[in-house]
Amino acid sequence: MNKILAASAVLTGALLLSACGSTGAGTPSSAPTVAPAAAGGSAEAASAPSSAAAAPEAAKSSRGNLIKAVGEPASQTYNGETIATFVATAIESAAGCTAQFASAPKNGQIVVATFNVETTAALSKTISKNFSLNMFGWKAVAGNGTTVNGNPVAIMCLDSAEQLPSTMGPGEKATGKIAFDVPAGAGTLVYTAPGAPAGWEWSYGK
Repeated sequence: MNKILAASAVLTGALLLSACGSTGAGTPSSAPTVAPAAAGGSAEAASAPSSAAAAPEAAKSSRGNLIKAVGEPASQTYNGETIATFVATAIESAAGCTAQFASAPKNGQIVVATFNVETTAALSKTISKNFSLNMFGWKAVAGNGTTVNGNPVAIMCLDSAEQLPSTMGPGEKATGKIAFDVPAGAGTLVYTAPGAPAGWEWSYGK
């Protein structure tokens, strides 16, 4: 009797091992292995492009103004919205006046800058609701660093048809010239919007 029981136990164990070693339809029962992640992250993460480098900060002068070249746009904002964009398309040194009753320059020479200006709808949210690049906010700095006394804009130098409009409203475009009475030689034109801590600079005569 003992031999029969022992044989039955062996047979039962063999059947159990056989059942554990396979599943239905002959599929192996062992779970698929997962390769460990490569050091430093997955392959997908490693091949992902790095984030873009931060844009370089715009160049500033020793006066704290943004330095602009001919053809380089400048923008004025109000509460984070752009209200006007302006581009100096040409700056002519030792230029001549075109107005009929223009007088000779008092400081040494006439410099004429041509600007393209475009305002946006956001200009209507400002207190004045207009933009002016033509009159106030300008100063000139001679090549030796001396600031010209008074407003350097030569109001009576250019014919009215050439001048940039004195004011512009929201959603307008204009192209025109501004004449400056400045010292002879090289120098810098500086424009600062009313109430702004700093402005923009353009070199002339270089």
